[in-house]
Amino acid sequence: MISSRIDMNMPYPTGMPYICSGTVISLPRIHRTGVAVVDDQHLCLAGTINTLFHYMRANQGKQVAAPILSIFKQYMKIHFRTELSFLLFSGYPHMDLFELQYHEMREQLALAEQSFRRTGDAAGLLDFLKHWWHMHMKWQDSLFINCLANRGGFH
Repeated sequence: MISSRIDMNMPYPTGMPYICSGTVISLPRIHRTGVAVVDDQHLCLAGTINTLFHYMRANQGKQVAAPILSIFKQYMKIHFRTELSFLLFSGYPHMDLFELQYHEMREQLALAEQSFRRTGDAAGLLDFLKHWWHMHMKWQDSLFINCLANRGGFH
């Protein structure tokens, strides 16, 4: 007889133990922009960071850090373009600051990538991504939210 009960301790195909609890990044309602595509992208970025954390807890962070970096770099390009289009549409008055912050982020990410490739330290990469996330949500997206709110939102 086949049991319908799921064994939550069953190993992954790679032999990694099941880990379901614990994330390092979340998206509280206060940081949601109200623009579905932007909020969806934020959730995906948070999921990417949490994936690295998940694998690090299973002592496999080094094996997934390079693909996580690649995903993060590509996703940042898309996310920047998306936010840029909404800011341009809403007449955001600080476009030069937004573009400068994005440029600085790319430079910082390149340094974090170089450091990881040199040291293999996935924990350092995770620290960088967590710091970036909190700064992005606290500063860049709070300005984004305020700009959209002052212009009646975007629907």
